[in-house]
Amino acid sequence: DYITEVSGPDHLGNPLFYRKIEQPPSRVLTSLTSRVKRLVSWIFRRYNLPEEFKATFNVSDPRLGLFYVKIKGHKPRSETKPLGYPTRGICSMINNPIENLSTWIAKLLAPVQDSKFLPEYVKDSTDILMTFEEIRERAYTPPWQAAEVNDCSVWTADVIAMFNNMSPQKAVKVAAKAWTILK
Repeated sequence: DYITEVSGPDHLGNPLFYRKIEQPPSRVLTSLTSRVKRLVSWIFRRYNLPEEFKATFNVSDPRLGLFYVKIKGHKPRSETKPLGYPTRGICSMINNPIENLSTWIAKLLAPVQDSKFLPEYVKDSTDILMTFEEIRERAYTPPWQAAEVNDCSVWTADVIAMFNNMSPQKAVKVAAKAWTILK
């Protein structure tokens, strides 16, 4: 059942999202490792980074990503699914040649992944609650004291994905109640 699910139309069997590698995996890994090394060398030359720092990008015993699926146990059972439930595809990139480079880039971008720099970015539920509080405070600011005459915010959210540990119906009710209070 597991093989049927993984190779089915929801995952590896869907050519819109996955394509079969025609080369032997060892050749793909060698090519990827070589390309990552060239990219890292270029980054170090371009930005004049210390040479000893380059070693932190090496991956010992590199391997290709491993694909697997996790059952979405919180979703309703489905008789049409080989495992009885919908699944989520995951690709583990541990020891992949890009792992350390990806980690470094994520650390570089972390300071700007903040609602101060990207107003559309919501970090977590605390961040959105603080943003709602700021909106409420602005709502009571007389227009002549507002930073801009058109001081407003436009919001849209995937409530189901934001609050995936509660039922969609409850999440919509909570969001609707919060919006009513903020108005």
